[in-house]
Amino acid sequence: VHVHNRTYDETIKTTPYSKLFRQSASLQSLRVFGAETYYNIPKHARSNFNPRNNRGYLVEYDNIQLG
Repeated sequence: VHVHNRTYDETIKTTPYSKLFRQSASLQSLRVFGAETYYNIPKHARSNFNPRNNRGYLVEYDNIQLG
């Protein structure tokens, strides 16, 4: 949905984001598939001396809506 709202829609002649907020969407949060990323390790799954995150690679965007 995040990416879909930032793509051009022929029926409204603009992007859904631009139509709703009346400004251009920032694309800085989008990353290339395969890009190096870091993911959080939940607090209950780590001890005091373990790292808070691990390195990984972007495979897909999640379908879960946050916020």
